Amino acid sequence: MEMKSLKKYSFLIGFFLLIFVIYRLNLETLLLAFKKINYPLLILGLLLTPFVILIKSWRWNYLKKNQDINYRLTDSILMYSVAAAIGLLTPGRIGEVSKIAYLKNDRCSTGQSLVSVVMDRLLDLFFLMFFGYLGIIFFFGFFEKITLIYSIIIFSIIGLVFIIKKRLYYKLIKRIFAIIIPLKYQKSWQTNFSDFLNGIKIYNKKVYFYSLFITLLAWLIYYLQIYLFAKSIWLIKVPFLYLAIAVTVSGFISLLPISFLGIGTRETTLMLLLSPLAINPERIILLSELILLDFLVVGVIGVISWIFKPLPLAQIFSTKTTIKS
Repeated sequence: MEMKSLKKYSFLIGFFLLIFVIYRLNLETLLLAFKKINYPLLILGLLLTPFVILIKSWRWNYLKKNQDINYRLTDSILMYSVAAAIGLLTPGRIGEVSKIAYLKNDRCSTGQSLVSVVMDRLLDLFFLMFFGYLGIIFFFGFFEKITLIYSIIIFSIIGLVFIIKKRLYYKLIKRIFAIIIPLKYQKSWQTNFSDFLNGIKIYNKKVYFYSLFITLLAWLIYYLQIYLFAKSIWLIKVPFLYLAIAVTVSGFISLLPISFLGIGTRETTLMLLLSPLAINPERIILLSELILLDFLVVGVIGVISWIFKPLPLAQIFSTKTTIKS
């Protein structure tokens, strides 16, 4: 019971981190930095948000089409926008799986719905993990490169094992889901798992390559957006690549269920990574709040999309149950 309570209130850790960071700031300097914002650059950066959503919606639409689940791109954009907004309000952005509710409304099975939704989420997570891992190596210096080489070798060996023994791969996935899904749902999940595996088998190397390309494109636009945010508050000392790596590492850490909207964890991480460049800490915090402002824009787009493509709240909140049944 105590563990459940700790888990329930773990997001407060982020707020405590934020209070600690703010306590160390000069609020007058922060206010001055806010007054000097270059608003044309800030607005230009915010205008890139719909393009990021568009490209990610395009990727999800492409994944669905390969399953022979056909939607107009417009509908996929609306559904994706709603799910992205809900995702911001949930730990680890797990709320993005609410896209399943839309697909099930159109009579797709849970297993079929899971394929594109899970794959879409994994593509972003894979990118964050890979680029973030490289970022950690970049920040911690030469000696960590040995760890990187060692890790690449290990991951390559594991990858070869899964490629050669696909049955082992499927058994592993099934075992993971068997642990996650409660016993009373195991029987009904078997059918859904079969649909899930059949859907996964449809994807070939071309689909993975094309999907990764779209993912890279989306993240490049996002990094450009953050770069414009940085320029709008006169962070001129930060190189584009350095900033991209810092934002990726902070974004990955923000997925931990110890904060709400990454508040606290994002500020703390950016402070640790950007402070060595002798940047004013108040400007670093302001950059973090501009990223939070971008989340607000995503939320507004999600609400507008909801108006055009509504989905009952009950269906969204029962998504976990839907996955299990």
